[in-house]
Amino acid sequence: MGALVWLHFMNWVESSSPGWVDRHVATFVNVGGAMLGAFAPLTAYISGEMEATAALGPFADAIERYMLSWSKARDVYWSFGGLASLLPTGGHAVWGSSSTGWTDTPADSIEVDLTTDQEPGPRSLEYLHHRFKTSNPDSPSATLYNYDVQNPKGKITGDPRKFSNPLASALPAAPKLKIFCLYGVGIPTERAYKYSAKPVRWMWADTETRLVVDPGSNPFRWSSSMNVQDAIADMQTYLGTKDENRPIHLDAIDEDLEFATVAKGIKFLTRLAKRMAKPEAWMRIDKAFASEKDYDPWGNGVDGIFSAGVSHTDGDGTVPLTSLGYMCSNGWRDFPELNPANVSVWVKELKNNPTLALIDPRGGPSTSKHVEIIGNRDFITDLLNIVAGQTEYLEQDHIVSNISEIGPVITSRLRQYHFSDDA
Repeated sequence: MGALVWLHFMNWVESSSPGWVDRHVATFVNVGGAMLGAFAPLTAYISGEMEATAALGPFADAIERYMLSWSKARDVYWSFGGLASLLPTGGHAVWGSSSTGWTDTPADSIEVDLTTDQEPGPRSLEYLHHRFKTSNPDSPSATLYNYDVQNPKGKITGDPRKFSNPLASALPAAPKLKIFCLYGVGIPTERAYKYSAKPVRWMWADTETRLVVDPGSNPFRWSSSMNVQDAIADMQTYLGTKDENRPIHLDAIDEDLEFATVAKGIKFLTRLAKRMAKPEAWMRIDKAFASEKDYDPWGNGVDGIFSAGVSHTDGDGTVPLTSLGYMCSNGWRDFPELNPANVSVWVKELKNNPTLALIDPRGGPSTSKHVEIIGNRDFITDLLNIVAGQTEYLEQDHIVSNISEIGPVITSRLRQYHFSDDA
């Protein structure tokens, strides 16, 4: 996020004091910056989940049952301005899709199996960003940031929402500026998700102050997540019993609802199942989904392989390679519209080579993980040389990933959709 803050600063200061960066800044060192966003913030916005929760499997489900409703838990993420700044930028032109062609991994960023009459399939990043803005117009994602590709035609943008978007605002007119992009690679990084419709859980509403041992002899507050039909069937088991007139909570369609009796809750779900007005509001990561055994579409053991509903790509464990490297390896080089002063940009990738966790749980002097890279011996050496002005050996690319193959694909797509004479 610090790299995005610096982009914002350069645009802000140049908009009021042109030439300030050229006069005062020699070097910008981008250390693992999420230049084009990351995907954990996206799933946090969609359903209040991410790989860290999905990978826990049943244990995560148990934890969730002690917590707030899904909608309230997600509202916490929606309130984080910093999280909104890290949503993926560039849409299908950058990240690809099954309909436009793949980029870094052969999997749609968000694919939904609703198991209903609604049309299943991918949800584009453009669609999701639009939903964030329209469903919560006061959230930071709607008011503070822009995530689109909008050709700045070599000019500093006057729109603060675009200041931190490198695909919507040009670098400053600072021909003496040097940019070094230092980041880690070789670590599986969450990149795509399989969602399903198991959007309902429920609990008794009259047991707030005592130990909950039901529904269904469940020791937790909330039931497990279910699809609508299963939730109705589960609740119907209490009809005709001494519990049928007890009040209940329903955690469904973005809301924590309360009903006076089990029957009234069932009636609500029955009506709801017929309309499914906002299918995306029902989405949860399908923790049971995994790729078939021996499935390895690109032969690298990472890209496109799902586990617990999450697929990965190369990166530093937090930020995908495309976000780490594209602007540095291609974006600011291929498009004069984004770098009118032809600022020099170089890339150095550090392959992750951690020590045993028993020796150093932070990875040791050769780790390149997103945060732990600041303890990497080579990185520290490079940073000290940059500060001392001894950068000649860094003024060439040191690339060990496949960003050299990914970059031209994105550039071609950006030219087709956004930077051509007809765009």
